[in-house]
Amino acid sequence: MPQTSSRLWRLLRDLALALINATLLLAALCLFLGLRIVSTVDATTERITQSVVAVERLHGDLQTVGEELSALRAELAALRQSPLELPPEMAAALEARLADFDARMAALDEAIARAGETGEALRTAARQGIDRAVDRGVAALADEIAALAGCVLPRGPDLSDPPLPLREKPPSG
Repeated sequence: MPQTSSRLWRLLRDLALALINATLLLAALCLFLGLRIVSTVDATTERITQSVVAVERLHGDLQTVGEELSALRAELAALRQSPLELPPEMAAALEARLADFDARMAALDEAIARAGETGEALRTAARQGIDRAVDRGVAALADEIAALAGCVLPRGPDLSDPPLPLREKPPSG
């Protein structure tokens, strides 16, 4: 009889150790998957931050060129209204500078429009990337838990398919 009791205690101890071991493995897996998700979010955030910095630089350049253009237009208008006769070479040089500034301003406007489109595309891609990373992390975690439990999970949509459209936020108010 004492031998049966000893075996029972040993069995219970082994079961408790197996439970603790499985719990620690699941905790480690959760930490690993969480780290992967965080690193994906960090990389996406870094790319978005770089894009925002580029747009801010373009905005500053656009303001500078706009100020120079306004000053040049004012200077040209003042020279045209002055009683002094403006030499044709100087007028042509001013007109050329004005045309150059107009061209630079148009190029900056175009670059800012492209950057705005790119920024929106990056934000959309970031949202989709984060959604996919979370979905894949959850699916991997579910697979690992199912494997540990010896279960077979039903398969949903393939995660390599393009993501579903983003859900719009409900209007607040």
